Amino acid sequence: MTTTQQSTHQAIGRPDGSVAARDRSQRALALTGPAAAVLMLAGLFESNIETSASDGRIAAWLATHGDAAWMAHAAASVLGATLLVVFAQVVRTRLDVGTGSLAARLISPLGGLVAAAVYAGSALFAAVPVGRFFEGAPDPDPSVYRYLLAAAASVMVIFVSLPAAAFAASVSVTGLRARTMPRWLGWAGVVLAVLMLLSAFVAPLMVFGLWLLVSGIALTISR
Repeated sequence: MTTTQQSTHQAIGRPDGSVAARDRSQRALALTGPAAAVLMLAGLFESNIETSASDGRIAAWLATHGDAAWMAHAAASVLGATLLVVFAQVVRTRLDVGTGSLAARLISPLGGLVAAAVYAGSALFAAVPVGRFFEGAPDPDPSVYRYLLAAAASVMVIFVSLPAAAFAASVSVTGLRARTMPRWLGWAGVVLAVLMLLSAFVAPLMVFGLWLLVSGIALTISR
């Protein structure tokens, strides 16, 4: 057997290292989903005074609380949304094996739409501390505080439910049709997508975060 024949025989007998490395890379990048979930949910659990408090209590709270923690919560949400965009592209590449279905084509745009909603909600949420820190603006009237937080909540609690549910459903349907996702995970994604819509006025982003956490970990450990 010639040297060339030996080399060819050895290449056929062992797995392609580049393919194996790419597979490991894609599985590792699936962890951007759980990371996005943790950061976005960390941004939601802020300690601001409730908007139902009296004008006097809100004014006193604004006068005695700084901007660092407030902006940190918004920054966590924005970072999580950025990782969500990465996760959307990762699962699109990982799950769609050339089918080119509508569900597969919608994965990246819908992930970007969810991220854009989180960006917008975070900007509204952080408007007061950003204005005070960077512009030296005075504390807002309690009514302005209420409107800004209500606007942030409407975006990140109510309006985000539709694109979040559509994103989870698109990923799940793509994985089920292409058989590139465990069936239990695909059907769980469909159920959780419906739950996101049903919880639109309560906590759809928390349900979405749970789905990101479970699906990201499952796609990382599955082959």
